[in-house]
Amino acid sequence: MNNQIKLIVPLLFLMACQQTKRGSPEEVNSNDNTRFQYLKHTAYTLFDKDDYSNAIKYFDTLIQLAPRNGAFYYRRGFSYNMVYQRSKVKEAINDYLKAIELGYKRSDAYYCIGLSYAYSNDSMAVMYFEKSLEIDPNKTKVIPILENCRKVLAQKHQTSAGH
Repeated sequence: MNNQIKLIVPLLFLMACQQTKRGSPEEVNSNDNTRFQYLKHTAYTLFDKDDYSNAIKYFDTLIQLAPRNGAFYYRRGFSYNMVYQRSKVKEAINDYLKAIELGYKRSDAYYCIGLSYAYSNDSMAVMYFEKSLEIDPNKTKVIPILENCRKVLAQKHQTSAGH
């Protein structure tokens, strides 16, 4: 029995010291939350200042910390479009689709996907613009873009059919 106590006491002391180093669980959670809020504030500030390339880095981290937050995916997708335009279209579209899956700004996300496809005159643009309007029929800014997209695609189709 004495030998067991001799083993347990140092173990308890070691555990107490480790807990003191890390802080209480409440402090750890509070520190994590403070860091999270700092990252979020920084990401949103960079985004609002049109510093999209740096905002992407922060949204990457935020998505790792909170993978169920659709706003982070949406804003990172938008940032990809603003910084890389055509070279990261797939990444942007994937982020918008994740935002939609998480229920964040579905109409706007579909609209942005339509714009992403419109860069390359892809017929998928029409489908996503239509989905945006289906969700929010009052989103009138989509209508002229959708009509122009249809016109460009029809001309493209006529040109390719004529050869």
